[in-house]
Amino acid sequence: MNQKPINNDKDNNDYHFISLFATERIEDYVALSLTLLILIIILVMS
Repeated sequence: MNQKPINNDKDNNDYHFISLFATERIEDYVALSLTLLILIIILVMS
């Protein structure tokens, strides 16, 4: 009885986590990753 709500919470968290990356915001994540890579390259080169 106690394990069912725990599993439901995990499923909800997984769905919410997946939904964040499944939305059209993937372009935003790509842009952020590119900017982070550029900043890291600048820091390394300097």
